[in-house]
This record gives sequence, structure tokens and C-alpha cells, in this order.
Amino acid sequence: MPHRSTRILPFLGTATLLALPATALAQARPDSAPPEPYRLDELVVVADRYATALRGTVAATSLLTRADLDALPATTLAQALESVPGLLFVEQDGSGRQPIAIARGFFGGGETSYVLLTIDGVPANDGRTGLVEWSRIPLEDVQRIEVLRGSASVSYGDAALGAVINVVTRRAAPRGGLAGRTAISVSSWSGAGLHAAAGSELGSRALDATVDYDREEGFRAHSRSNELTTSLSLGPSEAPGADGLSGRLAFSRRFNEDPGPVPEIGGSFDRRGSHPAFAGDERTRETAEASIRSRHSWADGPRLDGAVRLRWYDQQRTRTLLLTPSFGDTQDQSDREVGLWARTQLAEPLGPALLHLGAEAEGTSFRTRYTMPGTGTLLTSGDGHEWKLGLFGELSGSPVERLRLVGGMRFDAVLPRDEAPAAEASRSFHQWSPRVGANLAYREDPASPGNVYLSWTRAFKAPTLDQLFDVRAIPTGAPGQTISISNGELRPERSTAVEAGVYQRLPLGGGPYAELSLSAYRQWLDDEIDFDLLTYRYGNIVASRHTGAELSARVVLSRRIEVTHAATLGRAVFRTSANRGHQLKNIPESAFTTTARIAVADPVSLTLTHRAMGRVWLDDENTQALSGSSRFDAAVRWRVGRLGARFSVRNIFDAEYGGYGYLLYDPFSNENVRMIRPGMGRAIDFRLDVGS
Repeated sequence: MPHRSTRILPFLGTATLLALPATALAQARPDSAPPEPYRLDELVVVADRYATALRGTVAATSLLTRADLDALPATTLAQALESVPGLLFVEQDGSGRQPIAIARGFFGGGETSYVLLTIDGVPANDGRTGLVEWSRIPLEDVQRIEVLRGSASVSYGDAALGAVINVVTRRAAPRGGLAGRTAISVSSWSGAGLHAAAGSELGSRALDATVDYDREEGFRAHSRSNELTTSLSLGPSEAPGADGLSGRLAFSRRFNEDPGPVPEIGGSFDRRGSHPAFAGDERTRETAEASIRSRHSWADGPRLDGAVRLRWYDQQRTRTLLLTPSFGDTQDQSDREVGLWARTQLAEPLGPALLHLGAEAEGTSFRTRYTMPGTGTLLTSGDGHEWKLGLFGELSGSPVERLRLVGGMRFDAVLPRDEAPAAEASRSFHQWSPRVGANLAYREDPASPGNVYLSWTRAFKAPTLDQLFDVRAIPTGAPGQTISISNGELRPERSTAVEAGVYQRLPLGGGPYAELSLSAYRQWLDDEIDFDLLTYRYGNIVASRHTGAELSARVVLSRRIEVTHAATLGRAVFRTSANRGHQLKNIPESAFTTTARIAVADPVSLTLTHRAMGRVWLDDENTQALSGSSRFDAAVRWRVGRLGARFSVRNIFDAEYGGYGYLLYDPFSNENVRMIRPGMGRAIDFRLDVGS
């Protein structure tokens, strides 16, 4: 069990950071003008697929602006998202280059994802596994991030059980001419990075090009990584979202090594070591993508949007699956995937209401080959494809003053197919996903408006093509006998959720103010897919209940001082089986992130962040746990005109902690061994940038 001081530390750290700006405020006059527009009044599209004031939504919604991203001591998209409540990240490599998202108690363990990532509204998850390549969008190329927390199948279909994250890319060319920006960085563990972006107006169009390169040796042994990402985009020269056609071409090449989990022996583990069985585990992936988006608005109000995306990737990977704490099955894996996605949607005003209708279709084709490492001998091979079709509609409006009502429905059909000659007839999945919600502006004072919302929704997640058809055969030790962890009989995971929340702005006397967002939810999930140790394959073996509360607070004390705080409290427990009432593995019951931003002088600003997570259980019986963790980060930023520099340190005190793990039975000692993926050590980064 964790020590009491470990449980108290998150609250002590939070109080300490909250006290910093209060002390500074007592020594300086507050500036009555806010540093930027009120955050709760910002328009977001992630909640409803059309622009809605953040505080008018019927779901828990968060926003990170470019100013937030510049100030945070974060170098990747996943690290920046740590400041959003309800969304947590753990690391596979200990360096932050292979993050795994946990959203409202949903954890894919690196095999799938319960978070949908969209880039300018276009889905970015892999079709075969549902996984997200979080490094696909370098943080330098992001203008803002919108996050919808909770189920959103009514708008996004499959894979949106935990959260939807929409990244709005950054434009290099301002209106009126040629522009660019360049950044170089050096960091711990022999890390180096280069970012370059240039843009120009071509009549009524704007052309932007970016190149990003990043490499490092890694905090742990055998965790080297490097990535090259390029993009070219063309769109209207007006602000993003204007009418017209826009297109984007992108290519990335990524290489990374996997150090694997390490055993805990005598109460400790080698945080910088790697597992010997993973000595050859590495991955090379090349991805190319082309997308086109269009928008046309009519003078009397209707608007038609469309988007098409074609994506291809080729991946070569050596991957080990541990069978005992010291022994694993290692195979070379070759994957190729081609995916086509399209969506069209119409927004039609109907008096005081807005009718939103659309259709979405996606096709994925894949090929997988497993070979013997070192020899190239073919072991197994598989091919397959999947078609998805979604039809959706939603009506929203205000029947009376201050009250906004939303009601919608979506129908999804998912048709996976295994092309193996001996494959049985593939199953198809169908799902209706309704949502009803209400948002009441209970206070309309311009200085302190307040909104409360309530919503009910149903959502689903279909089994991935990997979970259904992966052909990897694992030897059992008996001659000619193998097992497969995939299961063609899997059913979709289905959920029902209710949520209530409050958005409130509070004046703090004169210029200072606070913006608060509080949400509480309960979600019931049936047929949850998990790995069944009895059959050693995936199965619909879990029914769970996810309950939690999330707080987001932004306190602006002056132009120079701002504090944000994100708190996540949640329980994800079994509803059935002998483990009923037990917390699910690797899901922390609490997480806190507090950030204080202080403009020390006109060109210099300081950011301090405290990040704490509660304990996580390593087994379904809740007998063994990883203790909670606490980490402090800091960044100092200097900017004069177009020249800027930032020095940041993550995990200032080099705290040792385990990110996540599991128990694995050792037949030699006849006991379970704790296998741990260690967290990141102290990381130092220096960046110099020129441009806008």
C-alpha cells in the first residue's frame, strides 16, 4: 500500500503552486484587461461538428490555444494534453515517444485506443488497430486543440468511447504575404530536433509547407527513436473554416525501439534498463496521406461540408510477446494498410433550430505477414478488409430563451471480412447511437455567465481487425501446436452514459477572473473486450461501470499571472464476475495537474507545473498496486519580436515511478512477477525559434 505522504503529496503540490501567483499578486497591481478572449466563450466544433460556444455545449469540452502550447513545458502533443482533465497518458518507452492514452477509465494497453484523434476534422486513427500515432502532428504545427471527453458515437461513430481530440493545424502564412518560422532544439538523451515552416498567398489561396525532424537515444536502454514528418497544404487565404476547397498532403517516416517491461525484483526495478527478450524489438513505419475538404455556405443559412482522405502505410516490425517473465515469442511482422474515408454533412437552419444531417463511409484493406527473425521464413499471413457506413442527424435549438436542446441519432454498420481461404463467414455489426441533451444558461450576467448541462447517450466500439483476424500463431511448446489470441466471434462493446456539468465564469474583483468547468458522469459498458487468461485470447468477458468527476479551472489574476488546474477523480470497476467492485487494471483513481504561468518581465515568462497520479492496480483482484507518482516540470520562455527561446525541464527532481504494468506468472518460481513499464526520468530541452 502507498504511504500516506504519497497520497497527500498531490494536494500539497497543488496548494503550493496555487500560492505562487497569489504571492505575486500581493506584490504587483493587477491589470484589469484579460490577456486573451474568455475561454468559455470560444467557438469549438468538436462537440457537435459545427461551431458552438464552449459553455453552450452538452458535453465536457476543453480547449488548448497556441498561447497555452507555447507556455507549457511540453514537447509533444501527448505531453500537452496532460493538462486536460479526464485524459491521462502513460509511456511504453520511458521517453514519452510512445504514449498510451487513458480516457475516463478506458485503457487500450497499446493494442487499441478508446480515443479518436482528428486532424482538422479528418480521422487519424489506424483502420486495422484503431491506434493513434501521437507523434504524427508535431506540436509546432498545432494552432489549437479541442477535446470532447466522454462518449461521442452519435457524431463520430466507432472508437469514440473515451474522448475525441480535434487538432487544428497551424498556418505559416498570415494574410498579405510570405512568411515562415524555424525552430531548432536539443534535449537530454542526445536529442535534437528541427522544425521549418513556410507559407505564401497565391491570389485567394494560401500555400503552407512544413518539415519536422526529431531524434533521440532515449531515457531507457534500447529506446532510440527518430521521425521525419512533412506536409503541404493549400486552402482559402481567409481564416481556417472559410468557404472553399482545401487540401493537405503529408508523409512521415518513423523508427523506434521498444525496451519492453522490466521485472520488479526485491521491491525495485531498473528504470533505465530494457528486457533482454526485447533486444531486437524495433519498428519502421512510413505513412502517406492526402485529404481534401470543402465548404459552401448559402446566403440564407445552409452550409454543406465534405471531406475525403486517402491514407497508406507500410510497417516493418520485430515484436516480442512475453510468455513468462524471462521468455517471449519474437516474430517479424510486416503490415500494409490502405484506407479511404469520406464524409458529407449539411447544416440547415429551421427557424430557431439547426438541423444537421450527414453520412460517413470508410474502407480499410490490410495485409499482414509474420516471418521468423533472422531467416525470413514465412510463418503465417493474412489479408482482410473492413467497410464502415454511418448515417447521422441531429436537431438543436432554443425553444425558450436561455435553454438549448440537442437530440440526435446515428446508425452505423461495420462489415469486417477475413480473406483467408479457410475463414468462416465474417460477422457484421450494427449499432444505433442516440443522444439527448440540454444546456441552460442559468446566469447571463456578462461578467459572470453560467451554464449547466445534462446529457444521455449510447455509444459503441467494434472489435478491431487485429482483435478479430490477427494471424500470429504462438507456439505452445508441444510439437505442431500453436495458439492465436485473435477471436473472430467478438461482439462490439456497447455503453450507456449520463453526464451533468457546469460552466461558470467568476469575477474576482476588478480585472481578475476565474473560469470553471465541472463535470460528473456515469457510464455502463457491456461486452468489454479483454484478454482472457483461461482461453489465452481476446473475449467479451467484462462488464464495467465508469464513474467520475472532472474539474478544470483557469484563474487569470492579471496579464502576467495565470493558474490552471485539472483534477480527475474516477472509478472504473467490474460489474460482474468474482472481481465485482474491483478497480480495473492500470486505471488511476485520481490525477491532478496544476500549472502557474508568470510573466516575470516583458520578454520573459515562467511556467511551473505539478503533475500527480494516484496508485494503479496490477491485477483484477486488486492485490498488488503501483504507488502513485508526483512530478514537477518547469519552463522559462524568452521572446523579443520574432526571436524566441525556451528552456524546459520535465520531472525536475528525477522522481522514480512506474507508469503501468501487469502480473505475469513465472513457472520456475511458481509465483507472479510484477512487470513494469518505468516512467520518464529528468528531461531537459532547449529550443530556439525564429518567426511568428
